[in-house]
Order: sequence, then structure tokens, then C-alpha cells
Amino acid sequence: MVKNKNLNVSTSDFKLSLDKPVDFSFSQNDPASKPFFTREVNPPLALCDTEILDLSSQSGIPDWFIVYQKQQQDQTRFLNQRLNALEEVMAENKRLRTYLDLAHQRIAELEAQVSTEAIPTLVLDAKATQGTEASKYATQNASLTSTSKPLSFAAVATKGKDAPAPKSKAPARRRKTTARQMEAIHRRFVPVAAHHDYEYVYLPSRYREPISSLRSKLHKLKINNARVLDVHYPDRQVVALLVHTEYTADLLATFAKAKVVLYNGLSSKRKV
Repeated sequence: MVKNKNLNVSTSDFKLSLDKPVDFSFSQNDPASKPFFTREVNPPLALCDTEILDLSSQSGIPDWFIVYQKQQQDQTRFLNQRLNALEEVMAENKRLRTYLDLAHQRIAELEAQVSTEAIPTLVLDAKATQGTEASKYATQNASLTSTSKPLSFAAVATKGKDAPAPKSKAPARRRKTTARQMEAIHRRFVPVAAHHDYEYVYLPSRYREPISSLRSKLHKLKINNARVLDVHYPDRQVVALLVHTEYTADLLATFAKAKVVLYNGLSSKRKV
């Protein structure tokens, strides 16, 4: 049997027979079934891990009683675990309520501090004057006078007398016509020659170089690259320049002046 000094239940009318299962329920009229404490008066009793006698080794104990004893032990452990968890939740709840009260107190202090401090007034800047009103010669409250009283022609003339004259844009500088442009204009009005054709002029070349580099050298010889329509290498150590027949004479004269000899392996001039 479980011994607990806090429980004082009369067992004079309680009889235990080990020959058959026992009904441990109590009727509602039984005084022993009434609770001996209330939540308002007494705190709930903590379940204590009382030692229950192990009757499994005793002879003559029915099996159902041993099973019942095991169930009671398991239930006692379960209730103790739930009770411990409940106590932890209650402690955490108490701690959170304390923090909440402190937070409310701090909020009230800050609200009182804000209400007592003076709120600075906002001063809107006056609208900036623009146009003639911004001039140093403009009278005070020019905008008010302009709306209330129209200005006369003499006042308007006097007001704008000392105003600086608007700056006129300088005319765009015209580019000087280059010699190449003048030459192109001159060819525009020259009659077409009788032999209107294109031909190649061949020159010796020690090695092949990029066309851009070769045209750069022609430019240094005062040759108009716009009149040289094509540049290519027809053979080893030979370069060919395609020009119009009208420009052939000028090209040969330029080469002769620069002491550049034409290539003799091919026809120095070949019509296309």
C-alpha cells in the first residue's frame, strides 16, 4: 500500500479481496470521494515519487494486481513530468510578464518626455524671386505692385534701361576649303578626256606590307589617295595602283619627282 501522511481517508469500511478484481471507483455520495482541498484555498499537491512495494516476487499475488501496480507507477511518472513542465511554463510566464511591465513603464516615461519637450516650429523659406524681380534694381514687393497696379510705358523703359544687352551668338566659324576639295571642284567642271579609262601602275616593292601602311607612304609623297582606287600585290615584290587615266600623268610626275622608278618586269602601265 502507498503511505502518505497528507491523506487521511477512513478505510474502516474498505475491504480488499485478492481473489477477484477490485473496483477502485468511489460513488459520489461517498465522503471519501470528495476532494479534501480546493484550488482557491490550498495549492495543488505535488506528486511525490513514493516507493511502491514490488509484489511481483511475492507468492500468491494475482497477475492483475501486478499489472495494476505497474500502470500506477507509469502514471505517476507521467504526471510528475507534466507537473514539472507546467511549473517551468509558469516560471517563464512570470518572467515575461515582468519584462512586459518594465517595457510599458519605459514607454510611458518616453511619451512623457516627448510631450514635455518643445517642438520646433518650421519656418518656410520665402519663394525665390526670378526674372527681372531678382535684379538689384528691382523695387521691393515688385510682384505685389505688378499685380495690383500696371506699370506705365515710361516705367518699363526706365526699368530696362540699364539691363545688359543679350549676348548674340558668335557666327559659326567656317572651315577653310582645302586643296583637295578645290581640286575635286575643279575636276567637276573639266570636260571628259577622249581616253576615259582606268589603268594599273606597277611599282617595285621589296616586301608586302599592309595596305594602310602603303597608303600612308603615298600620302607622304603628296599623292592623293582618293584618286588611287585600288592597291594590291599581283606578284612577288610588285605592287599595283589602280588610277584613272586622267590622273596617270600627275601620278607619274610625282613618282619621278620622288625618284621612284616604275617596275619593268610587267608592263609599267596596263589598262583595265
